[in-house]
Amino acid sequence: MSDCTIAAQVLEKREEPAEYLVDRMIRICRDQLMLPIRQTMEHIDCHEICFMESRGHNVYIYTKNREIRIYQKLTDLVDLLPNYFHQCHKSYIVNLEYVVRLERTLLYMADGRMVPVSRTHQAETKEIYENYVNA
Repeated sequence: MSDCTIAAQVLEKREEPAEYLVDRMIRICRDQLMLPIRQTMEHIDCHEICFMESRGHNVYIYTKNREIRIYQKLTDLVDLLPNYFHQCHKSYIVNLEYVVRLERTLLYMADGRMVPVSRTHQAETKEIYENYVNA
């Protein structure tokens, strides 16, 4: 497998023009996420991302300095991200580099925000977080 992975959003049962598919592509290469933002493709350093939240048909990407909204499914992103990201809830993916504390149903982020952990993901999140901290 090459250093770069390219994934196009899976558009089930839709007929979209090729230009639309290209505009919706998400790419990751060496910890750089390339996202379609306002008619352009923008590079985002994965180490700058604190967490991602899915709301409606959008994913909100929270970085150290800003909030980015993209029209995408969270499931399209989860498999593309480096291994220091973890999905702790059906609507949230966190960067473990920014997690300072884990309680049963909450992850406390370095910037003071809290991210919920669903019951479904509690055991897995605890194990992954402890392995990350102890590594």
